[in-house]
Amino acid sequence: MNDEEHSLVLKALADETRLRLIRLLNREELNVQEICDILQMPQPRISRHLATLKSIHLVEDRRDGTRAYYSLCKFDEILPDFKSYLESICQAVHSDLDRLQVTLTKRAQISREFASDMAEHWDEISADLHSPLASMFSVAALTPRGITVADLGSGTGIMLPLLSKCADKVYAVDQSGQMLDMARKRCSQLSVSNVEYVCSDLHSLEKKLPQTDAQLLHFVLHQVASPATLLKDLRKSLKKNGRIVIVDQIKHDDESVRRKYGSLWLGFEKEQLLEWLTDAGFVDVDWMHLSDDAPKSVFMASATN
Repeated sequence: MNDEEHSLVLKALADETRLRLIRLLNREELNVQEICDILQMPQPRISRHLATLKSIHLVEDRRDGTRAYYSLCKFDEILPDFKSYLESICQAVHSDLDRLQVTLTKRAQISREFASDMAEHWDEISADLHSPLASMFSVAALTPRGITVADLGSGTGIMLPLLSKCADKVYAVDQSGQMLDMARKRCSQLSVSNVEYVCSDLHSLEKKLPQTDAQLLHFVLHQVASPATLLKDLRKSLKKNGRIVIVDQIKHDDESVRRKYGSLWLGFEKEQLLEWLTDAGFVDVDWMHLSDDAPKSVFMASATN
């Protein structure tokens, strides 16, 4: 910094109110009204001081709808020569900090009161807010790193971008080379690079790929000639304590799916599928009725090798 720049900084800091602002904004991002309440000053005066601190790049603002929130920039990037001094200001005890806590408590109270008032109707209200896709990716981000997953009957790869986020290695397995070509194109467009494509019948995976930590049959089992036999075969290609997950339709009577989806089976009953998994040697067998959304009811079953 040259002498002129140093002079501007020193003038900007030579004010008690601006020092108080620095101390507050170092601890919390605040809007102008909140700052006015804490410092007990009118809005025009606060805005003027904020503008001065912005002019020396010590304070920055962020728009949130109709509000602007202010926060402190990092000293070592903006004003390295003044870092120690500014840090001493921020660490000093001041009664403003007590009022800051009151402001933050008000924020939390508003949130709690809203949640209490809307709890009964929240599922309906939040329908436009929540995203099933975002929910799936957030769950994927929770899974441990380092696992390998086989997407069995992967088709055009609709699940591969999601699975690639929760596994170091994904095997996309399908008996159709054309389907795998589409899957490869999808992953290329999304820069998904940890997928290996395997053209194979699902019954002979032992010879085509190493044992995996998890297997997924996502709307595939209804197209399998012998589901009970397949589950026995798949267990051989799953690591000990590995998990198999099956998503498909619950038993129904809509014959049109045979033509539309190539279905050999009109969904599955809970008792039937759980029996197949148990007979195949799986343990910790679980079933969840996911939804009744049109056109069919959907379930998820899982089990451990």
